[in-house]
Amino acid sequence: DTVPTCTVPSPPHTVTEAVLRCVVRAITEGTAVDVRYHSSTGAAAQNRRLWPHALMHTGSRWNVRAYDSERAGFFDFVLQRMESPRPSAK
Repeated sequence: DTVPTCTVPSPPHTVTEAVLRCVVRAITEGTAVDVRYHSSTGAAAQNRRLWPHALMHTGSRWNVRAYDSERAGFFDFVLQRMESPRPSAK
């Protein structure tokens, strides 16, 4: 008997230039960004509107401290788990 296998897509292990540029610009201008975010739980990527405040490096990955509009609070987000960044519509 063989055990069926499948693959689960994982986010990239590096920060894309587009994500970094968008987040840094939002911090500088005090604006929001819309991103697709891959949670650490492995759930499907979700749309998030974030208000970035500060960048941090933990030694192995880049995080951004940001206000999450949906959850109405500040949380840390891993930049490597973000995709499709764009400035939020005002």
